[in-house]
Amino acid sequence: MIQIWTALITILVLKYLKAFAKYNWYLSNLVAFLRINLFVKIDLQK
Repeated sequence: MIQIWTALITILVLKYLKAFAKYNWYLSNLVAFLRINLFVKIDLQK
């Protein structure tokens, strides 16, 4: 049951981001972009 709620919340957040994005994203492209950039390690000390 928790997986269903997590999926629904994730879709709502993605639709919110899509609505307020300056670029007209397709939802699948937005998900792919976030998936790629979510796991990129950035050194915050630089």
